[in-house]
Amino acid sequence: MEELVKVTLINRGVSGYLTSRYSERKETAAKLEERVGIKSI
Repeated sequence: MEELVKVTLINRGVSGYLTSRYSERKETAAKLEERVGIKSI
C-alpha cells in the first residue's frame, strides 16, 4: 500500500506527459500543417 501511495504522488505532477500519445500529437501536427501550409513543424 505504501508503494502505491508513493507512485501516485510521484505521478500526480506528470499526468500530462503520461497521457500524451505520440499518434495524437502526430495527427494534430498534420492538421496544423494542412491548415497553415508549412511542410515541417
